[in-house]
Amino acid sequence: MSSPTNDDLTTNKECEGFYLEEDFLLKLEGERLRQQIEENEKIQREWEESIMKKKEDEEHQLQLDKEAASSILAEEATNDREWREQLKKEEDEEYKFFWNLVVIHIRYSDLISNMKPTNVF
Repeated sequence: MSSPTNDDLTTNKECEGFYLEEDFLLKLEGERLRQQIEENEKIQREWEESIMKKKEDEEHQLQLDKEAASSILAEEATNDREWREQLKKEEDEEYKFFWNLVVIHIRYSDLISNMKPTNVF
């Protein structure tokens, strides 16, 4: 802001021989208001930018959380599938083992029933 010039002052009243004109005072007040408005607008922009940054950060964190949850669910699904496959394999092996026991039992029973008693004297 520039200092007052002789055009802005008159030698009318007290104030060390100078009197400030009303237009000059209005210019000073207008300049002060303009600076205050600019400062307020700057503060508002910074505040809005801060809020937008916070919102973007929260959205980014939410996306990371979703990706992590999705990854965990996918891993759990894979583990569950592998567990079921292993369980099925064990059940199949158990079934084969017991079926073989049944077959052996049937064959043994047939063998015993086909045997003729012998006289040993």
